[in-house]
Amino acid sequence: MSNLGKTNILLIDTNTGFFNLTFPVYPLGMDYLEGSLLEKGFEVQILDLSLAAGFEIENQEEQREEKIRQALTQTMGGKKWDIIGVGIRNVDSTYQWTGSHDRFNYYLPTIQKYLHWINSFNREQSPIILGGSGFSLMSEEILSFLGEDYKGLAGPGERAFPEMVKGLVEGRALERLSSESHPAKIGTLQNIDLLKAYSVYSARASIGIRTKNGCGKQCHYCPYPEISGYSPATKPLPDILKEIRLIRHLAGFPAFMFTDDIFNLPLEHAKQVLRAMIEEGEIPESWHAYISPKEIDEEFIELVIESHGWSYPYKNSSSVGRVVIFPFDLDSGSDRMLKNMGKDFKLDDVYRSLQAFERVRQRLKSVRLEKSYHFLLGYLGEDEESIRETCGFIKDTNPDKISVQVGIRIYPYTPLAQETKGIFWKQNQDLLKPTFIPVDRDKIIQWFAHYLPDQYILLNESGGMATFGKETNKK
Repeated sequence: MSNLGKTNILLIDTNTGFFNLTFPVYPLGMDYLEGSLLEKGFEVQILDLSLAAGFEIENQEEQREEKIRQALTQTMGGKKWDIIGVGIRNVDSTYQWTGSHDRFNYYLPTIQKYLHWINSFNREQSPIILGGSGFSLMSEEILSFLGEDYKGLAGPGERAFPEMVKGLVEGRALERLSSESHPAKIGTLQNIDLLKAYSVYSARASIGIRTKNGCGKQCHYCPYPEISGYSPATKPLPDILKEIRLIRHLAGFPAFMFTDDIFNLPLEHAKQVLRAMIEEGEIPESWHAYISPKEIDEEFIELVIESHGWSYPYKNSSSVGRVVIFPFDLDSGSDRMLKNMGKDFKLDDVYRSLQAFERVRQRLKSVRLEKSYHFLLGYLGEDEESIRETCGFIKDTNPDKISVQVGIRIYPYTPLAQETKGIFWKQNQDLLKPTFIPVDRDKIIQWFAHYLPDQYILLNESGGMATFGKETNKK
């Protein structure tokens, strides 16, 4: 490793869990990281283990693992790698698949197996650096669990990882765990070959871009602010548009996701992004994002509609057109529960956003505009009364679709973890394996079904998630 330009870096994506097999997620962070390393003159290659195994659902687990092992053998044995970066995007599925095998819920043992293989092929004893969003959730605990002499990078890596590599090349000792200072640099998509490989699966694959880092909220159960920062730092509009063009025209994806922690915070930046898309004619078939139900006004809703946010074609016996299913991620319809969760809004704020939605719906007739609610039930203090209040809010505001998730994961370093330590867990290491607030799921669903207005029926139920729609939607 005499100079930077001759430093060969292998980046390995280990996101091979059940969800990624069913709905392939493009390794956005690894693409961004590769671009930052290339800018510094390093030689870089990505080995995507999910892509190596293939996304054919009928393949048995043993077949997929053998393909992964072969890919590692071929890639690591065919070239001398100076530094190996291993990305851990997920450590678990975020909600329990009741009655399912552990591998559907808990991924660290599988990742540990991959690392064992990587070590066995790492004949040069090259430094191995772990990173990724899943790793960053509990980086010290994961390093301890894996028990090897790995280095770690917590948080975004576009600036910090090249600096770590530079330090290794120059012979400087690294701390066992490093992190990127905030506001972190935000990368841009650039790996056309990898994008095209995923576009083959575009019917079920998910591709995303980030318009900002940082959350701006402090919900008590959520670990994201600890990873990406508490204050949003935005990406320049030209970079965002460049990525959208790359996704649509070179990679051929019809839809994408804004993977920001919250897309519409700050609201004006989200509007600028959507206006730029419309002005440049970069309108996909659909896009989606996580949004706050508080930072919503009529202009934002209109821009969402014009830019095809949450937009889908529909056809029935009388008409053909597009439907926009606008999401309100509420978590609860009870002010008491919103306060318990650390939400920065009350139901009065939601009512103002819903009033803006209804004004737009009355004014615009060119698109069928529907609203959907998402509730996260089972937080501390949830009881029959809070469920009744949530269903009363549903009756009062009449959504078109409702999704309900029961069960909330406890992550270290969150207010929820602080509040439940010594009750549901003792040491941070206990939280490596999925640990949820104990709830009587059947009772919560029973309460919800009892108080839910009669016009709604259960459409689908899987794991900890149930979806309801109006009875007329059966047609």
